[in-house]
Amino acid sequence: MAEGRCVWTPRWSESHSRDYGLSEAQVQACLNPPGPGQTGRRCKLYFAAESSNSEFSHTDQLTPSRARSPWCNIRARTLLFAVLTALLLAACAGTGPVPEDRFYRLGEIEPLRVYRPAPLAGVVQVGPFHGSALHAQRSLVYASADRPLQLDRYHYHHWVEPPPRLLERQLREFLERAGVAAEAVGADYPERPDYRVRAEIRRFEQIRSAQGQSVAVSLEFTVTRRGEARPVLHETFGVETAPVADGEVYASVELFRRALRQVYGQLARALAGAPAAEALAAGWNE
Repeated sequence: MAEGRCVWTPRWSESHSRDYGLSEAQVQACLNPPGPGQTGRRCKLYFAAESSNSEFSHTDQLTPSRARSPWCNIRARTLLFAVLTALLLAACAGTGPVPEDRFYRLGEIEPLRVYRPAPLAGVVQVGPFHGSALHAQRSLVYASADRPLQLDRYHYHHWVEPPPRLLERQLREFLERAGVAAEAVGADYPERPDYRVRAEIRRFEQIRSAQGQSVAVSLEFTVTRRGEARPVLHETFGVETAPVADGEVYASVELFRRALRQVYGQLARALAGAPAAEALAAGWNE
């Protein structure tokens, strides 16, 4: 280090030297104890003799009043935050518009056959239906043909109601249209019904494959009669449709309607007195 001179500056610290960014200044000793009659601490700075042309070469310039204000850091952070926010907004704008939510209903499911007289005479309570936590949500569920054990859900395609409630309503209306039940009521029916029809949703998903899309529906039904412990019927009916080339989700909704028509038809035949195996075969042919 070149020969220099010693400068004593009251209340000076090494951080002040860093704030100034003086390449000429080398802090040799800092935070010395205060001398007689002085307060605070002092720092001894050495300056190279050849730096006399520096703007900081005079002792009166090296005072704490010239130290960087804390507001400088606040302004710098505010500016950095504004820049990052602008970049984030620009990145979001570059991804394009956010897809809109789509909601689907099944509509009426017309039976292929009407039964007279009604196999279930009296009041028939339909529900409650149950399913997995995934099927209890309104999002449409799908699976890939090459990964059948993995289920996913759409983020922007939803049923108007959770599938358990949606299928309850559809079956209640179907049983009356098909003449299977003289009167079908919901799960909130306050009186004791003559029959109860409950179901567990085993499958209710879209299947995507290289051939297109199809749907799979499987419901496990339990039908009981008032005053009897043994079920009148306990059977699972299911259908998997043939794939269609249409890639729109709306096309799968129509496939769900067709599949439910077959499943409900199987249930109606079973309740009408046909053996469960015969009802299952008949449902596949409808």
